[in-house]
Amino acid sequence: MILKRVQLHNFRNISSRVFDISSKLTIILGENARGKTNILESIHCVINGVGFRESKEEELLLMGST
Repeated sequence: MILKRVQLHNFRNISSRVFDISSKLTIILGENARGKTNILESIHCVINGVGFRESKEEELLLMGST
């Protein structure tokens, strides 16, 4: 299986965003605390059912969202 797109909604500090992934190479760039690791954690969460930094499901949601 090849990951082509990641669509996040209220995941950690990302309110709503779509990330297109290349089948050849994808580089994630950004300043500190902008959500780069959160993109990777969302992929990990879908594959394994849990985040790698947070053990509680509520900790993966954007603060103030329902």
